[in-house]
Amino acid sequence: MSIIRFEIPDEIRERLDSRHIENDTIKLLSVHYELAGMITPEQAEKWRATILSEDSPEDSSKTPDKAKSGDYTLYTDGACRGNPGPGGWGMVLYDHVSNEKNEFSGGHPNTTNNQMEMTAVIEGLKRIGPGSQVTVHSDSQYVIKGITQWVMNWIRRDWRTTSNTPVKNKALWQEIYALSQERKVAWRWVKAHNNNPDNERCDALAVKASNKFSRL
Repeated sequence: MSIIRFEIPDEIRERLDSRHIENDTIKLLSVHYELAGMITPEQAEKWRATILSEDSPEDSSKTPDKAKSGDYTLYTDGACRGNPGPGGWGMVLYDHVSNEKNEFSGGHPNTTNNQMEMTAVIEGLKRIGPGSQVTVHSDSQYVIKGITQWVMNWIRRDWRTTSNTPVKNKALWQEIYALSQERKVAWRWVKAHNNNPDNERCDALAVKASNKFSRL
C-alpha cells in the first residue's frame, strides 16, 4: 500500500512555525487548500493525519530526565517588538561539570523574532567548548525543525528551498550548523509560557533586551 504525503513548501512551514500556529489552524488550512483545488482530498487527509503526528517536536518539559544529560544544558529564547523591529535574545546556561549557572542576553535595534531565536542558540553554543555534550532547549519550532529536519535538504540544494528561492537567515543557519557539528548537541523543543522556569527566564531576558534597544 502506497502512502501519499503532501510536502508543504519550506516558506509555508517557516511561516506556520514562527508564529506558533495551533493545530486547529493547520487543519483549517488543509481544508482551504483542498476546497481551492490546490491539493487533492487524499493529500489533504494525509496532511491532517501526518503533519501533526510526525512533525510536531517533543515537548521536553514532559521528559524531565533529559534536562541534565551531558556536560551542559542550554535554554534559549528570542523576542522582537514589531518583527522586524528592536529585538532581544536571552539564554540560561547550566555547566554540570562546575555546577555553575549563567545568564546572558543581548539584542539588535532592527531584527526579527526568528533571528533573535537563532542568535540565542549561537551565543549559547559559542560559550561551550568543541567536543562538549549539550542539550539545547528552545520554544522555537523554526529553530528546532530547521536544524533537525530541514538543514540537510538546504545544504543539498545549495541553501535553496524546495521552490528554489534562497533560504532565509542563511548566514545564521550556517553558523548554527557549524557550531553543532563541533559539539554533541541534543535538540529539545519546550512549549512556551508553560511554567518552565528556565524558559520563562530566557523570555524575560529577551524582552528586557528588546526594550532596551527600542529606546535607542
